[in-house]
Amino acid sequence: MTMTQRTLTPDVLAGMAQAFLRAQAARGTVDAETASLLRGIDIAGGYRVGRALHEVLVSQGMRPVGRKIGCTNTAMWGKLGIDAPIVAHVYEQTVVGGAGDAVAVPWTTLHAPRIELELAFRLKATPEPGRSLEALIDCIDWVAPAIEVVDGHVDPAIGSPATILCDFGAHASLLLGEPVAVAGLSLTPQTFADITATLQVGETTLPGGAVHVMGNPLVSLHTAIGIAASLSAPIEAGEIVTTGALVGPVAVERGQQWRGRLSFAGRDDLTVGMDA
Repeated sequence: MTMTQRTLTPDVLAGMAQAFLRAQAARGTVDAETASLLRGIDIAGGYRVGRALHEVLVSQGMRPVGRKIGCTNTAMWGKLGIDAPIVAHVYEQTVVGGAGDAVAVPWTTLHAPRIELELAFRLKATPEPGRSLEALIDCIDWVAPAIEVVDGHVDPAIGSPATILCDFGAHASLLLGEPVAVAGLSLTPQTFADITATLQVGETTLPGGAVHVMGNPLVSLHTAIGIAASLSAPIEAGEIVTTGALVGPVAVERGQQWRGRLSFAGRDDLTVGMDA
């Protein structure tokens, strides 16, 4: 049985938000009472808890600068019990621009870190829900390779897309590579569908690409725009949006080298990473 919306009273929402803040500070999992509530939560409830936590973070000085899209591998949707990706906020304090070598990763606050190689968009115009993919390209300022450091504070046995929404959207940090301006490039939706990628973690290199991001990062972005609008939290001009894992997630530890590479619009030199 899923948690009813009536169960998520303002006091319960506030209590769950604080539980996740405590778990993050302790680099552990949420307490037993919160875990019990999470066992019955659905996507709508996850967005409500996530919103309560977001409001606390903003009140503490965190500045939202974009969104992350998760659960974009459609091959997993049946197992996860979903029919759409999920959307959460990222913040000025968690985004690292120009991520090349020796970037700052918050190891002292991480519990179970993993990384994902992604494509990031910066929007120069506010996209309207339902616009064509071709029109959506006109809203993009630049694209960049990105590595998202993800983390969790829920026992994997009860984890779900809904609990991820409660849990900071699993977001810990976003490392942005060098942006590529879209102006002047001859881009079509197929350009994004053709993206291929590799992620090196230590001595292991893993392949991936757009196939894992709803088949096309533009489709992922298009879908997220509609979801955000339905939540009365529209994605707007100036935001940075990451569109799901082209490769990963992969568990990581301090001292490893990470290096992601994307092939996009005839270029195969878009890299982002961190040297040991």
